This record gives sequence, structure tokens and C-alpha cells, in this order.
Amino acid sequence: GNNTVHGISIDTGKDNWIGGMFLLIGSSQAGNEIGGNDQDGIRLANGAANTRISRNLIGSDTYGSPRPNYNGISILSGSYSTTVGTGSGTDLNVIAGNALHGVRIDGATTTSNTLRYNDIGLNTNSALKCASPPCTAIVPNGGFGVVVQNGAHHNRVSDGNYIAHNGSGGVWAFSAAHDNQFGPSDAVFANTGSGFRIDDAQWNRLTGMSVYSNTRDGIEQTSLGANNSWISTTTYLNGGLGIDIATVADDNIPTAGYPVITSVVRAGGFVTVTGTSLGSNLTNFPLAYYVSTVYLFRDGLDPSGYGEGQILVGSANTNLSGVWRITYSEGATPRCYAAYNRWVERDLFLGLIADRSSEFSRSTCGPAYVPMVAR
Repeated sequence: GNNTVHGISIDTGKDNWIGGMFLLIGSSQAGNEIGGNDQDGIRLANGAANTRISRNLIGSDTYGSPRPNYNGISILSGSYSTTVGTGSGTDLNVIAGNALHGVRIDGATTTSNTLRYNDIGLNTNSALKCASPPCTAIVPNGGFGVVVQNGAHHNRVSDGNYIAHNGSGGVWAFSAAHDNQFGPSDAVFANTGSGFRIDDAQWNRLTGMSVYSNTRDGIEQTSLGANNSWISTTTYLNGGLGIDIATVADDNIPTAGYPVITSVVRAGGFVTVTGTSLGSNLTNFPLAYYVSTVYLFRDGLDPSGYGEGQILVGSANTNLSGVWRITYSEGATPRCYAAYNRWVERDLFLGLIADRSSEFSRSTCGPAYVPMVAR
């Protein structure tokens, strides 16, 4: 720590391990505390490959006090097959308290890097004293938790990352970042700004995530974003819309293309929700065909009346006329519902032509909710 350049820099190197390990005999090695460096905590560049980063404190000490680097981790210029965390809590990295971003993935040849089960912007197992350990320390990164930019592609952020409390937002995909996957099982919450911001980025996918309690939108896609989709992803309790497409400002003005709920029928503890959206056409399969899928959620409604959704109820494809119907075991208490749509168009010869999702529909009723996300 406290270097005038990077804490750890790997340039073109391969098969390196940064951090501790869990030993077969049941004991474990501690990782590194990497902080106070004028540049990045860890920098991988120029084709660095097969780097494993685990069990480190990057930008914060064990008590949750910040020791900022510039960026926590930068994966740049063709670096590939990096694993930051392994999906196990024993290998969790704390990437928090850095001056700019937690993790930056940058470059048109930077690919196949994976972030799995890390604390980004907080430390859920700090050594702080509290009534019921483990204790959570809030240690924001100054910018975004995760940034993917400048054509970086086929990278993955998944399997239980917490991306929270960061100063500019949770995740930012821009500058032609494409074909990256976010989720499943990640929670993006309590960030200043939008939970997930997409600017000029394409073909990125959010699946099975929870995006909540961010000060702006849950998912914000500006007019430069195209063919990005979200699947089974919940957004609720955000300061703006749950999903806001083609916006410059957080104005809470819905953009057309969302489903419309036309009826809610209850009988015997079940509810059947029916609506309309874009139609599906599989008659030319496997030549040119398109599928429109509606995802229905309950609870976690936005004051604007245009949805947000806390709990996924189910999904259904529309018919040729665009009609969809989902039946759900609601129980004795009536719930409030909202939905969004995903449109996928394929061709046997041309491949994937379109893959995009909509904003939330208008909700079926109005009051609010209590958030809960399990990790």
C-alpha cells in the first residue's frame, strides 16, 4: 500500500494468483490489504490472463475504514480469463472505499473476465463491533461499483455480488460495451444514482438480479443504448422509475412499448392476469421468427403508477395477436401487479437480429411494500 503508482500490476503475465486460499485441511490463508495507492489497487493489462483474485481487501481495511486506491481493480487492454472471487463466500473480495470505480473492465479485446460473489462498496463481514456479528460496514467507491467500457465484451458479473452504496451508481455499461452478462443472483442497491446505467452499449443482458433502493432509476438506458435485455430481474424502491428507457434526465416519463394489463381475475386463492404486448410468431421457425415474453411481478410499486416489481410471479409468451395470460397462486391477500416485455428476433441465417426489453407496465394498484433480498 501507499505506493505512488499501482499496488499490484501484471502486464502480459499469465496464471497468477493474488490473495489467500482455503486449504483442504480446513484452515485458510488471509488475502492482501491493498490500499492507499495513487493509481489502481490491482491493474491487469496487455493480455494478462488467468489471474485469480480472492480474499483481498481492496480500498478498505478490515474495520471498514477507507484506504483508497484510484480504481480498485482495472482489467484492461486485452486481459482475459480473470476471476475476481470464485462464487464462494470464503473467496470474497471487498472492493470498497476507492476514489473512482470499484472494478473497471476496459477495452475491445478485454473479454471472458468474471466477478463472482464480491462486496463492492461495502463489507458484509467487517471487524467492526456490533450487536450481532457479522457486521456490515458501508464503504462507498466514489464512482460506480462496476464499469464496463470501450468495447469490452463477453464478461460476466454474477453469483452473489453485492454492489451497493457507491457514489455515482451501481453498474455502468457504455462506449460500445457489448455481449456482457450481469446476474443471476446479484443485488445492486442503495447506490447514489441509478442501479444500472446503460449508455452507448449493446447486446448486454441482465438476468435474475435484484435492483433496489437506488436514488435514481433501477435500470436507466439512454437513447444511445440498443438491444439490451433484462430477464427475471426485480427492480423496486428506486427513486426514479424501475426501468427508464431513452432518457437524458431522470424525469419519470414512461416510454411506449411496455405491456398493458387488461384484466385481473381472482378465484379460489388464484389470480389470472391477462394483457397485451408485442405478438410472437413462430410459424417460420427456424427461419425468421420472433418471440415476445412478458415477465409479471407483484409488490414494490412505484409512486408514478408505472410499476417496479419486487417478486417475480411468472412469465409467458404472447400469441400472434399479442395476448398473454399468467395464473398465480395469490392466496387470500390481493396483490398489485406490473409487467415488462422482452422481444427476441432470430433468423437461421442472420442469427440474432434483436433482443431488447421494455419498461414496466402501469401497475394494477398503488401503495407500497417492504424490501427483502436474500443472498
